[in-house]
Amino acid sequence: MIVIAIIAAAITITWHWSQSRFAVGYWGGENATRIRAAEKVQLIDLADESSNKDISAAKGLVHFRQALIEDTSYAGTVPVTEAKPLWQVEVIFIDEGTQNSTSVLFDLKNGLAALPDREEALSAASIADGLRKFFVDQGVAPKD
Repeated sequence: MIVIAIIAAAITITWHWSQSRFAVGYWGGENATRIRAAEKVQLIDLADESSNKDISAAKGLVHFRQALIEDTSYAGTVPVTEAKPLWQVEVIFIDEGTQNSTSVLFDLKNGLAALPDREEALSAASIADGLRKFFVDQGVAPKD
């Protein structure tokens, strides 16, 4: 029974790892870990930067985090200079133990997600509707 459990665990870990190689490659290991497990999550509506909101216990946050680190969420990368994103939302994942954080920017109209210091953005068209719904549920209205 223990051998079967170990085999099942190994298969599960391998499968999940294979589903996240591209995304984790973009985010980087430390950022991906914070996106997945940070204790504190802040949301900033960039149209109203005073709107810093703690969404650490928000409904749907677990699925939001998982979508950000899964390869199937992205069609690839696009140069920021080409995409000309209009960043509408920033989500900050904060590791309270180390006080390190990861900021992720979102262009809800064009379905883009990016780290602020990267020259490429992730094309997240396949999850754009879900991102918009998640942010609307958090009180952020998508801008056209």
